[in-house]
Order: sequence, then C-alpha cells, then structure tokens
Amino acid sequence: MKFPSIFQIARFWKVFSPTEKKLFLAFFVLFLLSGSFLFWDIFFHKTQKVPDFGGKLREGVLGSLNSLNPLYSFYSEVDETVVDLIFCSLFESTKEGKVVPSAAKNYQVLEQGKVFEVELRDNLFWEDKKKLDAEDVIFTVKLLQNPKVQSPWRKVYSSLDVEKISDKKIRFVLKEPDILFLENLQFKILPRHVLEKIPPQEIFFSEFNEKPIGCGKYKLKKVKKDKKGKVRELVLERNKLYFGKKPYLDEIHFLFFDAKEQLEKAVKKGKIDGFLDYFSGKKFNHFSEVEYSLPKFYGLFLNLQNPLLKETQIRQAMAFLVDKEKILKEVFEGKGEVVSSPLLPEFFGQDLPSFGFSFDPQKAKEILEKLGFSLSSQNVWEKEVKKERFEFKRDLKLGDRGEDVIKLQECLGIEANGIFGEKTKKAVIEFQERYKEEILKPQGLEKGTGQVAGLTRAKLNQICFPQTSEKFQLKFQLVTLDEPKMVKVAQIIKDDFESNGIKIEVRKFDLATLEREILPQKKYDLLLFGENLGLLQNIFPFWHSSQAQEFGLNLSNYQNQEVDFLLESYKKEVDEEKRREIVKKIQEILTKEVPSIPLVAAKERYFLHPKIKGNCGGKILSSSKRFVGIVDWFEKEKRKILWKEVFRK
Repeated sequence: MKFPSIFQIARFWKVFSPTEKKLFLAFFVLFLLSGSFLFWDIFFHKTQKVPDFGGKLREGVLGSLNSLNPLYSFYSEVDETVVDLIFCSLFESTKEGKVVPSAAKNYQVLEQGKVFEVELRDNLFWEDKKKLDAEDVIFTVKLLQNPKVQSPWRKVYSSLDVEKISDKKIRFVLKEPDILFLENLQFKILPRHVLEKIPPQEIFFSEFNEKPIGCGKYKLKKVKKDKKGKVRELVLERNKLYFGKKPYLDEIHFLFFDAKEQLEKAVKKGKIDGFLDYFSGKKFNHFSEVEYSLPKFYGLFLNLQNPLLKETQIRQAMAFLVDKEKILKEVFEGKGEVVSSPLLPEFFGQDLPSFGFSFDPQKAKEILEKLGFSLSSQNVWEKEVKKERFEFKRDLKLGDRGEDVIKLQECLGIEANGIFGEKTKKAVIEFQERYKEEILKPQGLEKGTGQVAGLTRAKLNQICFPQTSEKFQLKFQLVTLDEPKMVKVAQIIKDDFESNGIKIEVRKFDLATLEREILPQKKYDLLLFGENLGLLQNIFPFWHSSQAQEFGLNLSNYQNQEVDFLLESYKKEVDEEKRREIVKKIQEILTKEVPSIPLVAAKERYFLHPKIKGNCGGKILSSSKRFVGIVDWFEKEKRKILWKEVFRK
C-alpha cells in the first residue's frame, strides 16, 4: 500500500461531503477527548509523586560557629551539627534510635565486648577523591588520644588500643569488656593525607578547621563572614562521592543569628525554612512541628551522703510529693512525657517498673509519721533523734588494754595510757564507792571491786557519756542550672515540698560553675539536672558505686552491691534480650530505693516549612543529630510511572 503524498493529504478535506466533514470532526473531537482522558488517567492513576533531586534548606541557627574540626566540636552543638554532615563515621545512628554500620561494612564483637573488629566498605573516598582506608581510622584515634591535640574527646578514647589488620580491617581493644562501646565508634574519621603534615599541637590553629576535607553526605561550598570575621552564613552542597544514599537536597544553608529577635524577624520575612524551638511557647503558623525523642530525662538526684537522705523511706515520701504532671504541663507545655524510671523504659521500648510514685501528699504524710516525724510550728517535718555516743560494752579488769580503757581513764580523770593497771583499778574503786548506793549496795557490797561490770559499767556510761538528742528537720539545699526551664521546675518542686513540710533552698549556677565546682565534689543535697543515657542505654557510669566518688557520674552517690554486679554483667552481655532482663532487675531496685526522682523526658521540637518534606523526626542523641534522616528530606518532586498499573488488565 502506497502512503499518501503531502499534496494528497492537503486536499483530503475538499473531497469530503458536508455530512462526512461533520462526522469526521465529531470523531476527531471524540478522539482528542479520549486521548486526553487516557493521558490524565495514566498521569494521576498510573503514576505517583516521588522525591527528586534539587532544592535547598535554609536553617536559622541561634549561636555562632567555632570550628569545623570534629576534634574540637565536643562542647558546641552548632559545630557538631555541621560536622555531622561533612564527615562520616564507622557507625551512625538511625531515626529509630539504632546504632548501625555506616563507613563500616560489617563488624564482630569478641571476648564479651572487649574486642571489636571492623571491616570498611569498598567505595570510601574523601571529597578530594583520595581513598579512605584503615590508616585514616587509626590516625584519627591516635589524634583523639594525643594530649598535644587537646581534644575534649580524649577522655573517651584514652584507654583504647587500635590495630590495623588490613587496609580494610581494624581491631579495637578495650581494657575491660564493654558491649556498649559500639556507640563510641561513631567518631568522625579524619583525612590522614591532609592532617599528618600538621604538627599535633598546631592542628587547633590550622586552616583545616575552616576548610575541612570530609567524607560525609555534604561538603563545604562557601562561608560568608561579617566585617568582624564572624560567620554569618555557611553553605553545604551534596557530596557526590558519598558512599551511601545521596540526599535529595542540593544544598543546606546555615544562617547564624546572635539574638532570638533577629532569627524571628528572618522567619517572618520568609528567609528561613527550618529552625530549632528557641522560642518556648511560641507558634509559627506557616511551619509544621517536627518532634524528636532523646534518651535524656530531667530528674531530682538525692545525695545519699546526707544522713537524712540515707533513709529509704524518707526518699520514698519525697517521691510522693513531686507533681510531675504539673511540671510537664507548665514548664514543657505538655511536649514530652512523665518518666517512671531513671533507665527510660519508655524510650527504649522496655517494661515499665512494677510500681511507681504518683503525686500523693497523704501517702508521704503517713510514711513520715510512721518514721516518728511531726510538723513543727513552722510547718516543717522534724524528729528528735538520739545522738550516737560511746558506751562501755565489755567488762574491764586489771591487765586489760584497748581504746575503751583509754576512754575509762579519761572519764576517771587519770593518765590515759590504754593499760588497766593499779592506778586505774584504784580510780574505779573510788568511783564505785562514790556511787555505792547505786552500784555496791544493790549487790550487797561495802567496798569497791575495781572491776568494770554490770552496774558499774551502766553508771560510767550515764556519768561519762550522757545520752543527748537533737532535732532533725527536713531541710535541703536544691542545686540546679541557671536556665529558665530548670529554674521553673525547681520552683514547682520547692512549692510542692514546702507546702507539705519540707524546707527547700534553691541555688542556681551557670553550667561552667556547676561542672567545675559543684558536680565533681557533689556539693548539694538535691540536684535538679538532666541525664543522657545514650542510644545504647549506657547506665553503668550513672549507678555503679565506682562512680560514687569525686568526678564520678553517679550523681546520687548511690551504692548497692547487687546493682554493681548487674551493671558489670550488663556491660559484658552480648545477647540483647538478656540485657533487657538485667535492665529490668536494676530498674526494680532503683525504683524501690529512690536514689533519684525521675521527672520528665522532654521532646526536642523543630519547625520546618511545609515545602520541605520527607521522613523527619525520630529518636536522636541530641539536637545536633536532627539531620539524622536528611537523605530523605526533599523539596522537589517528579512523577514516576507505575508500569504494573499501566499494564494491569
């Protein structure tokens, strides 16, 4: 069959009769309508929106940037946030709160957690296209340990031995087994080929701190500074050599502000797409709220060195006097949850303790009354307690020696040499005859025997060491951080306690003073503070008795041999289910003995513009980890044809 020429096609309309022309037009319109319907049916029902590469996130940050070197980012969440995006690590946390291999391909835990062997991935490159291998990892650990580098991370890795097995395998050896050390293998790897040329003591001042070479999801594109040299904007761009899933967003812009008012103004002008909740209680209508859970809680730690706080029942009574729901509602605006245990079973998906302490002043009153306390005229619980005193508890006679002989000689007013000789015997006889009505006559004696026994001993105790007593009042000093939320919580606790007979003095300190002067020596009765257990629930340093000392993290000075044994077993146990059982046992003991009163676990809020979508939120170690799911955040979208739907009958 011969195809019509262009001339013939051009003339075909003229050969149609009027009726044929109408029919043709009708069929042609029907064809267009059917085609359009088919197109839109395929477009809407046979395709779906999926994330596409492109777009950017502009984050507003309150604070300043100091260093982009992971060696020195420990004390700054601003630095940590950016460093986390530029550098990679052997392991990383997921939004589900798990610690999983990242630059590591796989790993083995040996000798009950004393040895960790890690194998690297194949496709690891620095952003300058140099290969990343085991030498970089070992070099990083050595830098972290080197005192000349002055990294605050040194205390974490100081006792770690690291060995090269091959170009892709590394062995980490601990002094003691610790299965939870896996979380510490999230340190950021540094480029040996760049930093080995710099003397360790000069790294702190090196150009690398401002122009890093990383291996992470993003790399540094540009930095804008003001006239004073302060960073005002930092731009990261996608690292095309990143070994993992590439993030959809092309760029992340960090804009730095000195004051909340400046940041809020920028938000209202539409210059910001995301920011942390620096504005307690404020709402931003054009932003969605993203919530993050942290393995952190705020609690009231009771210093068991205080004689009154050594009494478990007093601590239990105090636990009944804290209104946790009120704290959550009035201070944290309901954003978070009341905590039942200092081991955070809510966060880690574990069983709650079998009992707890709700706000119940009546129960507290009953406990204190059973202990012999009564309310004074000043509405403070008080109790008269006999003071401890020395007592003669054994019979003493000629020839005896010891500390009690010295006490006897001091009591009788003679030379105290600790030997019961003739002089001591004579003095005892004189004492007996002086109180013969009470000592000798009841025994039918006229003269003293010179021996300390029975009635003689009782009279000596009465005369020399009279029983005295003193009144103890439930008065405590509460120490906390001088920060608005902590001060509000402290005031609620003070009000709760004082309205129920416990006097509280609140003392506030800045963080530097707390860490330098208060916490190391535990100079407090009650401490209102936050505690972060880490993503692997590392509870050992907070409750083992070895940490109940100067500079230890056992904030309550709590000591319990059974808990110590369980904690030591916990560090060595590889099986996760068995570790859960150990935690459950420890939790029951701590809940019953109340060395601390856990209060609330607050949520971290992040405001995000609706144009940025993706799987946001999750469980994070700290706010600096808020970009844990950044590879799934996106601004651009495209349509993807669902071929199975297209060809489905």
